[in-house]
Amino acid sequence: MKKHILLATAFLFCSVVHGQEGGISGIVSDPSGAVVPGAQVIVTDLGSGHSRSAVTNEQGHYVLPALRPGAYTLRVEVPGFRKYSQSGIIVGADQRVTVNVGLLLGQTGET
Repeated sequence: MKKHILLATAFLFCSVVHGQEGGISGIVSDPSGAVVPGAQVIVTDLGSGHSRSAVTNEQGHYVLPALRPGAYTLRVEVPGFRKYSQSGIIVGADQRVTVNVGLLLGQTGET
């Protein structure tokens, strides 16, 4: 009986935590407005320091789902363009945030 109560409690906790997750998505483009496929997009949770990444598809679109509520930094890296970084992106519970990125041409070491 105690085992069933423990399992039910764990299931409810996981359901509540999972239901509070948000996400970040957007489109990465170049200075002319053309989309940039194959760009590496990295988000870092400022509270925990954990990072996750995605790669833009053929339409320059990226999606980073299932992020816990909190503040994030987003970085974009792709050869031939300056590195992009944006801090202070706030993701709330069940909130989908759109961050479109316009890259500048330059050395990959430049930000």
